[in-house]
Amino acid sequence: MKKVYAHISLFIILIAIGLISCERENIGRVAIDDDIQISAMKVVYRNFYAVNIVVTAVFSNGCGGHKETVYPKRNDIDGHPLWRDGDVIEIQMTGYLSSPGDVCTDAVEFYHESIFIGYCRPGEYTLNVNGYTKTFRVGIIKTNNS
Repeated sequence: MKKVYAHISLFIILIAIGLISCERENIGRVAIDDDIQISAMKVVYRNFYAVNIVVTAVFSNGCGGHKETVYPKRNDIDGHPLWRDGDVIEIQMTGYLSSPGDVCTDAVEFYHESIFIGYCRPGEYTLNVNGYTKTFRVGIIKTNNS
């Protein structure tokens, strides 16, 4: 019976070591050459002209993670962009992979990020996050006659 407990204890320790190695903060991680895979994007209106987006990204295992989000930084209103009708808003999200020798889960991991993209004048806009596109409208009410 002691042998069984010793094996179970060793197994638990090995799992813990693997999980801890995946929790390290980008130490020894390899940057992903390609952008993060986006699975969903939702536009959230903070008020009539201020717009947030919520992006859901997918990582193929438990050791991958978000590294950086890059989007246009313009100082139109209090350091935030002011977009105009027809603008395409480009955002790039990158991440990291596991290091050689890391023990990772095979489970798909999801990452959610809320991004304030700035202020939008009335019009129609296109978001492009790593090739995932979505069109949205601000201040335009669609009627049966239009």
